[in-house]
Amino acid sequence: MYYFLQRFYVVTATNLRRHEACTRTPLYSLVLEALTGLCSIKAFELQDKIMGEIQKTLLENNKAFFLYMSATLWSKARLDILGTLIVLGTCMFAIISKETLSPSVVALSLSSALQITQLLNYFVKLTGEFESNIVAVERVVNLTSIPQKF
Repeated sequence: MYYFLQRFYVVTATNLRRHEACTRTPLYSLVLEALTGLCSIKAFELQDKIMGEIQKTLLENNKAFFLYMSATLWSKARLDILGTLIVLGTCMFAIISKETLSPSVVALSLSSALQITQLLNYFVKLTGEFESNIVAVERVVNLTSIPQKF
């Protein structure tokens, strides 16, 4: 079950991270253009127009970032529920077989269930972040493969 959640999360997070990165680039470009052309913008009184464009682009980037964060929190909630079910199953098994198990074995099994749950949650988060951060490498490779004009 953890594997299926991880595969679903990785694909979704990677695509959402790519979308967020693609909406971030125009925002950086607009801010850089506004800073370099600040004198011209003030001279032609285009402050409101430029600020409107920047705000519109920022809103699009915030929407993409919010989608990425929502997917991350959705995945974390599902993994926490799955981990809770594993610990619940361990507790139920300990209660059912309380006559045959010693308290030390019950404590060890509960401790192991909690540690395995945390480890699997960390593994899913780590692989998801790794694959979604590889988007930056893809963008650099794409940008370096563009032929230069000069």
